[in-house]
Amino acid sequence: MVILLQICIFIGFALFRGTTLIGEHLSPASPGSDTLCFTLKTRKGIWARHIGLVQQGGIPFVIRRERWYHRLLKKLGIASEISAGHETFDRTFFITTNFPGHLEQLLASKELQAAVRKLFDLPVKSLHATRRRIWCTLWYKDLHKSDEELAGHLTLLKDISAASQASFARERAPAAWRWRGGAALLFIALQAGVLMFGLLGSFPAYFDWAQTVNTYSLAVTGLAAGVIAAILWTSFIIVVFSESPWTSWVLADFVLFGFLGFVLSGMVVLREVNVMAPQPAATVYLQPVVEKICVLQCKMGRRRRARRLSYTFHTDSDCAPQRREEIRLSKIASEPICASSAWFDYSLRVKHWQQGEPYMFSASSFLFDAVQTGSTVRLPVHPGALGFQWLVWDEIQAN
Repeated sequence: MVILLQICIFIGFALFRGTTLIGEHLSPASPGSDTLCFTLKTRKGIWARHIGLVQQGGIPFVIRRERWYHRLLKKLGIASEISAGHETFDRTFFITTNFPGHLEQLLASKELQAAVRKLFDLPVKSLHATRRRIWCTLWYKDLHKSDEELAGHLTLLKDISAASQASFARERAPAAWRWRGGAALLFIALQAGVLMFGLLGSFPAYFDWAQTVNTYSLAVTGLAAGVIAAILWTSFIIVVFSESPWTSWVLADFVLFGFLGFVLSGMVVLREVNVMAPQPAATVYLQPVVEKICVLQCKMGRRRRARRLSYTFHTDSDCAPQRREEIRLSKIASEPICASSAWFDYSLRVKHWQQGEPYMFSASSFLFDAVQTGSTVRLPVHPGALGFQWLVWDEIQAN
């Protein structure tokens, strides 16, 4: 079940990112309207906002302000870009398209260059166009502006769209450019999926039945594997998109998002392989109980406003069933937070089956009450397909 949830996280965010790249996330501002919009909201407010227009037969492209990494990749010969024939314009913007010849002719127009400049001076973060849609990403200061205040954005988008549709050539783009453009969208969508998989993929594992014994060792190895995978992916990007405008876009997206995703995903993937891959049967160890720990948890309220208290007890006498109930009733009577909600959590510390610190795990109340300090428990320890031992705490029994 955990691996299915992790796969769903990856596919879900990859599809979401893919739809935003082709403009399918945009919806009509009103029924039948050619004006398009998209707003991403969080609890803290608006996170992103896009506005655009429906168009027919325009030239697909992406225009961003040129950054230092664009210039670096061009100097290294890894990336290239089209030229609008104006040095200042070419130095200010970095343009990616499947139709380099067509867009170069279009951008040769000083009127269109002026429209693009005015749009970015409003300012906007980026300008995107497909055959059917054209839209821009608003700057963070404009996220809460009204539709009337954004009328200037739409006017400039209409001018750019009209010029693009009027000059769109009937012949198709070169095959080499077509497949690279599609591959770029795929790579960026996959990188978004990997990022969310790395960030959120570990949460389902938190509720899983398998518990890795040495999580630190697994984490370090997983992070190292993720770094190696990220380096290999970077090399793959350079090979696939070498000497094309797509290189800088895909690489920049990878540096900002994909690299972190690969590094974090390494740990998640290694854990799943270690637990799910074929491996020898578990070895049962009879280990003595070193310490019994019971913790009274008290809570009042919900979520962030909740107030909590805890009281920890380490002796067999304090953690005996009758004594626990006496402690709970006493705290309920004397502490308002405990009067709202109070319960016990249970943990056992047992001697490690290998050299090292005692191993501690959460125990059910039934197992907790069935053992005493010095008695033994049966621990089925799985070897792990990759050598990282793991246990299922529900399989641990009193001897």
